[in-house]
Amino acid sequence: MLKTLKNSNFIIEFSQNTNLNKVINNPNVTLFGEKCDQPFTAFYVWEKFLNEYRLEISRFLELGCDNGGMSTYFALWCHNIKAEYIGFDKYKPRAYKNTPVKELIRLDKKVISGNLYIDKTVDKVTELIRQPGMSVVFADCIDKPWEFKTFAPLLKVGDVLAVHDWDRAIKDRWVQKTILKLRPFKLLYEQERIELNTLTRFFLKE
Repeated sequence: MLKTLKNSNFIIEFSQNTNLNKVINNPNVTLFGEKCDQPFTAFYVWEKFLNEYRLEISRFLELGCDNGGMSTYFALWCHNIKAEYIGFDKYKPRAYKNTPVKELIRLDKKVISGNLYIDKTVDKVTELIRQPGMSVVFADCIDKPWEFKTFAPLLKVGDVLAVHDWDRAIKDRWVQKTILKLRPFKLLYEQERIELNTLTRFFLKE
């Protein structure tokens, strides 16, 4: 069955009866030659989100940078809209290994080396979320249920928490109490997440 998803800028067609999603979700997906560990459909939604909120975002916090491919993407976006980008990763060298594009945006100065699951790092993330202005938190480290339970309650009105690998590494029933405490909130781009298998769920605190 062929489905079509439309907005003012794009028409994306895909078939549930083909292997398109297997290709799109290939772990070798790259951006500027940098491995991203994201499906191509994720960029469609991130572009929608970042364009829609480009005038409101004050800071972007990436929890878990891995190879730094998505970090490069987010840092470039933040540079373009004059927002602050800060990444957190236990193994910082993986996120800022020398490549021309990473050197160009000085990614090594934007990624903080630290174990996300210790108080010192949690306190730093908490401090940043609580600053004035819209905070966007992208949870993509190892223990996503813990990340959701820890940082979702800290969101200010207007903040967004995006969680990668929803329904794979984290499920509603695992964090149901925190979801209830987060109310009121709005889920962004749920149709895209389900139909395009973008893997990332967006919570906007209201």
